[in-house]
Amino acid sequence: YPQPLQDHAVRFSISSRKKSAFSTFKKMFRSHKRREQVLDVFAMRVVIGLKAEHRANQTVQVQSCLEAYGAVRETLSNWEEPRGRFKDYVTKPKANGYQSIHTTLEHPSGLPLEIQLRTEDMHVIAEFGGASHDLYKGGIQSASAVKRFAELIRKDNTEALALPPGDTM
Repeated sequence: YPQPLQDHAVRFSISSRKKSAFSTFKKMFRSHKRREQVLDVFAMRVVIGLKAEHRANQTVQVQSCLEAYGAVRETLSNWEEPRGRFKDYVTKPKANGYQSIHTTLEHPSGLPLEIQLRTEDMHVIAEFGGASHDLYKGGIQSASAVKRFAELIRKDNTEALALPPGDTM
C-alpha cells in the first residue's frame, strides 16, 4: 500500500459476488443489453477501515479511497480499464450523499470485474442510509437525538418508496 494509506488505515475488507443468472437476465431485459454488455456479473468491494483519529477527516477519507484505487490498478496492471468505466463519487458524491469509487477492469481474457472502493463510514451510508450513520458513529445519546434518528429513517424510507421501480437511491 502507499505509505499514507498505511498511516491512515487500520483494516480493510474485500468482498465479492457473482450476479445470479436471473439478475443478469433481468438487467439485460430492463437495459436492453446483450449478455456481453453486462459488465457487473463479477464484482468486488474494498472497504477501508480508518484509524479513529482519521475517520472524521473527509480529506483523509477521499485520499484513502484514491490511494486504494491506485493500489488496485498497480496490482492488476495487466487488466484494462475500459473507457468511461471509472466513476469517482468520492470527490463528487451523489446528491443523496453516496460516496464510492466505481470502476470496471477487464482481464486479458476479456472477463470484466466491477470494483467498488469506499471507507467504512461511506459503506454504512451506502448500505443503510444517513440515519444509520448517526447510530454507527454513536451519535444517538438523547431523546431528541432518537427523535431525529427516527425522522431520518422515515425520510429515507419515504424517499425509497417514492422511487420508480428499478431505481435505487
